[in-house]
Amino acid sequence: MLRLRLWPFLLLILASSAMAGPREPATDPAGPTVFGQRGLYRSWAPLPYESGDVVVGSTLEFFKASDYLTDGDENQRLLTRFSLAWVPFGGFEVNAGFSMASNYNTAYVPDQSQYVGDPFLGVSYGHALTKQLSLGGGVQVLIPTGEKFSQLSTDGVSTRILTTFAFQPVKAALITLNLGYHFDNSARIFSESLNAAQVFAGGVNPHDQVMVRLGAAWQFGPVAPFLEYGSAIAMGDGAPGFTDCPNWVTVGLRAWPLSHHTLHVLAAADIGLAGIHPPAGKGRIPPYNVVLALGFNFGQIPDPPPKIITKEVEKIKEVKVQVPPPPQSRIVGTVVDAETGKPLGGARVSVGGEATFVTDPEHGKFTTCPADPGPVKVTVAMEGYKPETTAVLSTGKPTVPVTIKLARARGKTFGVLKGTVRSATGQPLKAKITIPARRKRTRAKKGKFELRLATGVFDVIVTMPGYVTQRRKVKLKTGDIVILNVELYPKK
Repeated sequence: MLRLRLWPFLLLILASSAMAGPREPATDPAGPTVFGQRGLYRSWAPLPYESGDVVVGSTLEFFKASDYLTDGDENQRLLTRFSLAWVPFGGFEVNAGFSMASNYNTAYVPDQSQYVGDPFLGVSYGHALTKQLSLGGGVQVLIPTGEKFSQLSTDGVSTRILTTFAFQPVKAALITLNLGYHFDNSARIFSESLNAAQVFAGGVNPHDQVMVRLGAAWQFGPVAPFLEYGSAIAMGDGAPGFTDCPNWVTVGLRAWPLSHHTLHVLAAADIGLAGIHPPAGKGRIPPYNVVLALGFNFGQIPDPPPKIITKEVEKIKEVKVQVPPPPQSRIVGTVVDAETGKPLGGARVSVGGEATFVTDPEHGKFTTCPADPGPVKVTVAMEGYKPETTAVLSTGKPTVPVTIKLARARGKTFGVLKGTVRSATGQPLKAKITIPARRKRTRAKKGKFELRLATGVFDVIVTMPGYVTQRRKVKLKTGDIVILNVELYPKK
């Protein structure tokens, strides 16, 4: 007699769970089924566990009843299954396991029947059609143990094929529907005739079955109550009527006692609806069944918290070193007529694209503000003259002298249009500046732009994706330097 000891297995799961660090419980009402697939208890869910997950499970079913297989008998059965599920990649699941059954009935000889082994292997795949609806399918093969435990009965190989549907209106709810066919060859395992108790203990069935399973579950924090309906309709020659075919309802509760979603604990009860007491004393399913199950997902063990290493660090005294500012220079210049050398008073001088000065009327001189060392852009414009731009090198000396010569304008007269484009918050924008009347366009760099244009009155259009376009009218005279500052507002 082989006795099943669950305690080492349970202790291993609990010890592994205790070593895992805390993690927020996931919202997922499903878990390991009786044969290892992800689902409720007997109904599969289309989508498996996460990629890389390895899930072990163990289930225990027990019932005891009188007058079950025949009048005056006392019958009790203990059925245990071990399962293993592995998800090598998204949507694809492999599961395997074996079962052990022991049945005791006082009305038959021998009064005790035991079956050990019956390994099973299956694959399933699921795909999410929408966020709420999933579709999948799977195949599971049962290779029963023969008359000796070391032998497998190839003649008795049975196959289950299931199509699975799932609907999740919200993440905490799960509704499953399974439709499939069971090619049951269990009647071919034994060469000798079996009594009713042995047939019941071994799950021997002479007919194939159409399988229908419907389930629903809802998670409330660390628990998820569920309800399942199952039917196995016998098919083929000599199949019994529908009332003799197994029909049952399962009411249960799945719980996650730890703060993370690794350990599954399940308690449920099967209630037989049909096929409980068929004629001729051949019970197919018990009138009730008490179910206890455990499952552990090794793929969801959270990483241990990082070790915090503390080390005393010598404090370094902060020393502030004041660096003197670089020497600055003032540009002292004279603006003269390029042909006559005569000083030009009233000329407008722009320095660095920002500050603007006017030469004195008598000597045509100007003096700028202090500038950092390096090249400084100086633009001079005056009515009747061509604008002139030159770079003056600030050397760090107190003053840097420069003479700028302006040539008289011939034919068309020109001026300078320059400005800035910023957002309402002051951020420089790379806006596009278009002047249709002059067939000119440019793009502001770091929010600044500058154009040399023929004089006159014209429109300036400023555009930027995501902002309201602005149109400004500008009047430009010969030698003028017109400053145009534009502020763009985002579109509503």
